[in-house]
Amino acid sequence: MLIHAVTLKLRGRRITGVALGLAALLAVAGVALAATPITFRFNPPNGTKFLYTEKVTTNAEGSKPKQTQVVTSTSRVVMNKTAKGYTIAFTPVSMSATVNGKALKELPKVADLPKMTYILNQQGKLVTIRGYEKQRDAYIDSLPYGQAKKLNPQKVLDELIAPQRAQWKDEFEYFLGKTVAIGKEEKSQIPVSLYAGALSKASCTLKYANMVKRNGHDCVRVTVTTASNPPAFVAAVNAHLRDMKKQADAAKQPLEIPNVQKMDAASQTERFIDPKTMLIYGEKSTRKATIQLKDAKGKQQSMTMIETKEYSFDYK
Repeated sequence: MLIHAVTLKLRGRRITGVALGLAALLAVAGVALAATPITFRFNPPNGTKFLYTEKVTTNAEGSKPKQTQVVTSTSRVVMNKTAKGYTIAFTPVSMSATVNGKALKELPKVADLPKMTYILNQQGKLVTIRGYEKQRDAYIDSLPYGQAKKLNPQKVLDELIAPQRAQWKDEFEYFLGKTVAIGKEEKSQIPVSLYAGALSKASCTLKYANMVKRNGHDCVRVTVTTASNPPAFVAAVNAHLRDMKKQADAAKQPLEIPNVQKMDAASQTERFIDPKTMLIYGEKSTRKATIQLKDAKGKQQSMTMIETKEYSFDYK
């Protein structure tokens, strides 16, 4: 991160009183710091270690009884520099889940979860992810011989790591090398996944809100807000459902589909990034979705889902 330097020049003015002097200093310094460009560079110290915990709380209510689900998972992370860039190794440590306060027992064993290693180049761009080979082989082995023989193992592996690749691109590669001013906003249209797998677009505003101290580090507080587009969402979902029914009918597999009457979906994310290393010192996101529909029998149904994701980084 750039080193902030503030020079004050007071001409023809005389400041009296310690309090007034400090107030003036802070006011001018605040303006100067806010105007200082910030550059994001991927440069974590070699051997960086931390516990990464993700807690996802989902509240759903509507036509069915209210349900609250909490899933918490923790991994041990080690970041090392290499001759060609970096490696980031994730080792699962624990996983738990509850539904309405009752523990779920049917969870994968920690030992069976993949130990992932991200391979990055010197700029921090993702080259590949290792660790999903066992999951790929198990999936292929579970298929009938004729079907398994037609699969390309590398393509299956690429599909397994695609979500992680997309996440890394959105959360890290987007910022690599960027120089921005605090307070700057960036607006765009982003793809969103809706009910039954339908796709649409939503307005997104990313803002480099302000500089804050987190764990002793100067971090950029980045906020991301997506705005709902109810008419477009409803049209996209209903069109997708009609296509599904058409395909099912063609295959002589009758499918009853609902008619979506209202759909709302919006989200807010707050992330604290140290721009000189791109290590994250906290993140939280909230997504709210509401849907009202009439099923094939004419019965009205509605549901509201609020999902909160909290990420913590315990650096050692």
